[in-house]
Amino acid sequence: MREQLVKNIIDCSAKLSVLIDESTTLSSKTSMVVYIKSAISNDDPIFMFLDLVELDNQLAVNIVDKLLACLHKCGFDETFLQKNWVSFVSDGASVLLGKKNGVAKRLKDKYPLIFSWHCMNHRLELAVNDSVKDVTATNHFKAFLDSLYALYNRSPKNQNELKTICTELDMIFLKVGRVK
Repeated sequence: MREQLVKNIIDCSAKLSVLIDESTTLSSKTSMVVYIKSAISNDDPIFMFLDLVELDNQLAVNIVDKLLACLHKCGFDETFLQKNWVSFVSDGASVLLGKKNGVAKRLKDKYPLIFSWHCMNHRLELAVNDSVKDVTATNHFKAFLDSLYALYNRSPKNQNELKTICTELDMIFLKVGRVK
């Protein structure tokens, strides 16, 4: 299905937005999640997962190389990207949005149509974190959640006991990641 959507985007010469976010795999390797957004014909824009790319390091030059390799592998050639790639969205990390050597700057140098944008969700998260940083009750609650997470995440025995208790109480056991 992904191949067909990419083919349709190319055939329609639709404008393309690329969103990336860095993540860590279970084996603690750094990776980059690549999404694209485009409108095919006159339909509403579609937002789709494109690929998960493992990164050798977190240097801007490496991220750009891996991103371009991903786009090329999926079928977007240089000519298409020069004419149709209009936006790049990421979190606010300086390696991504840095004005001198960041990924966005390097992409803008190569693809002049690109408009770079700091993802609104990441901006909201930063604003909320700044707002609650000084609220003591919130800090105590976060510390409590971190302790609870550590108690059950680091111990298979505790996790099995929690699973058993959930079963006895007729509750669904969900494994939750760390609260940020």
